[in-house]
Amino acid sequence: MTTNTSQNKPHILGLGMQAVAEALALGEKAGLDKQQLIDVLGQTTAIAPAHKAKLANVKNEEYPVTFALPMMRKDFSLIMRIAAELSVPMPATAAAEQMYAAALAQGHNEDYSIMLQFMEQLSTLPTSKQS
Repeated sequence: MTTNTSQNKPHILGLGMQAVAEALALGEKAGLDKQQLIDVLGQTTAIAPAHKAKLANVKNEEYPVTFALPMMRKDFSLIMRIAAELSVPMPATAAAEQMYAAALAQGHNEDYSIMLQFMEQLSTLPTSKQS
């Protein structure tokens, strides 16, 4: 089995994006203004710079591809296979992989930041695709 550290970056980015997507959906569902929430999330130190840049995607409701959702799913699958071979439990990664698989099953092939919009859809929040 060959592993390398290049698999860690998408792993961390993918998990982080899922967390940001959930935070955004929860805040919106609780009645917070979407644009204000995006601005506040963009200023917090708890969110990685790479994810802060992706907040602009949801703000503009455009998801230009810099790292495609299918590629992120592939990386999650590889990580899960390696983890299984090494008997390393990865519950958060397993959950995120399933969310990315669900988005792909719904026809999303955009940048992995589409997870921000996908969580809104799952939470029955309005998105530009529903307008």
